[in-house]
Amino acid sequence: MKRKDSVLFIFYRFFANSALFVPIIVVFLKYKTHSSARALSIIGVYSLVIMLAELPTGVIADTFGTKRTTLLGVASAILGSLVLGYGNTYSVLLLGEILIAISVSLRSGADSAFLFGISPDIGAYKKYESFSNSARYIALCTSSLAGSFLFGINKELPFVTSSIMFAAGFLFASFIPEKNLGKSIAGKGVADRKMHLNEFKKLFRIKGLIPIIILSALTGVFFSTVYWLVQPYLQSVGFPEKFFGLVYALSFVSSAFGSFVSGKIRFKERNNYLQIVWLGVAGMLIPVFLYLFRSPTGILFLLLNQFLIGFSYPVIFSAIQKKIGASKLRATALSLESLIQRLFLTIMIFFISTAISCNGIGKSLLLADFVLSVLFIVSLYASYTSSRS
Repeated sequence: MKRKDSVLFIFYRFFANSALFVPIIVVFLKYKTHSSARALSIIGVYSLVIMLAELPTGVIADTFGTKRTTLLGVASAILGSLVLGYGNTYSVLLLGEILIAISVSLRSGADSAFLFGISPDIGAYKKYESFSNSARYIALCTSSLAGSFLFGINKELPFVTSSIMFAAGFLFASFIPEKNLGKSIAGKGVADRKMHLNEFKKLFRIKGLIPIIILSALTGVFFSTVYWLVQPYLQSVGFPEKFFGLVYALSFVSSAFGSFVSGKIRFKERNNYLQIVWLGVAGMLIPVFLYLFRSPTGILFLLLNQFLIGFSYPVIFSAIQKKIGASKLRATALSLESLIQRLFLTIMIFFISTAISCNGIGKSLLLADFVLSVLFIVSLYASYTSSRS
């Protein structure tokens, strides 16, 4: 391993994650389509594409190499950003979001595998994975602050600037040599991926696991739904668009702090399960508070939502892995939870995009919250009964 390659990777992660359009994307799509419903439907397609592309893009990385996949992902982000910025029709804007979604899926896991190839020593890998993830969060915070400010100057500027930042990330990644593991290893990767798909059915044999996975996924959907409605909510309460980036920057800090706090707590198995239940209850209540506090005061609940997002992941992952016990299906179980969460989130976004034109953001959020709450309670009952049988 050359230290220079790992440092280049840190720079790649910083620039490749400097998406300045994050804090204004929904507002921008609404501005372009003249409709909150159409804007959210595009976000729904984005979520759907990520869900559908997750497994195929893993096969691509195994077959064609992690560096090529990473570079292809960044190139897709560059093109998608420009298409979004200069798109004026629904279909073109939809294409831009699809390209961004493909970029996210292609780089999901591929860039970490790319880093492991240049830092095969586990100690060095963890070190540079930590450093590069820190660079990623710094990029998210700084680009959020800059994005809404540039949006106030020119609506297309955050997208053009993002494409330039992504291009810099592409350049840094291209300078890093990939460790060629050979075609035999790549072929084995595809076989392993197919075997991984067949492992899903084995999860159903573990007593009480599937209800816990569904319960965990629904808990995550509560928080993720609110996250995607931050911009329409801020706009509906008259919060200045130029300060949207500040809210997002604080949100990323809040999520990081939530994850830190959660990591410091050691739960017993029963308490870990109850923690998911309490997180789900909190997820039910946040949309209610956002509806009641239709003013900038509601930002406090948006930040609480982000704190709970960061807090929830260690709790959810821990609960699922404790339920699995000695089984070797941990990664498969977490993949299933992620897929179910993405599926429910996509459905909720499309649901709200349909309801928002008639009911407005507040009532649509409450309606989605009610539907999710019913599903959560049913899942909770199923989980409880399976644990007692």
